[in-house]
Parts: sequence; C-alpha cells; structure tokens
Amino acid sequence: MAEHRGESVAAFRHLVATRLDAAGLSACEIADYLGHERVSLTQDVYMARRVAGAAASAALDRFAPGA
Repeated sequence: MAEHRGESVAAFRHLVATRLDAAGLSACEIADYLGHERVSLTQDVYMARRVAGAAASAALDRFAPGA
C-alpha cells in the first residue's frame, strides 16, 4: 500500500509540473513550487524537452537563405 501511495504522489507531482510548464512558468518557478533546491532536477525529471520552441525557430529563420 505504501508503494502505491508513493507512486500516486509522484504521478501527481509530475502532473502539476507538466501543467505549470505548459502554462509557461519558468523552470525556476516550477522548482520553487515543487520545493526543489536544484532547478536542473526539475528540468531533467519533470519538464518536457521541446525540439523547437517559437523563439529558437524565429532566431534560426534569420539564417535562412533569402531572409
């Protein structure tokens, strides 16, 4: 039973972090909310890795031929 509760808590924390990430909060803000001392823990465990963000895409578009 204790293991099941631990999994539920971990799943809930992951859900909260995912929703905060989707809402646009920074990694630092999410780490603070979750009580993580290291922002890198939050980023590595809870935050989605986006292949192409809007800002990165716009920056790279400036290098396109004819831009």
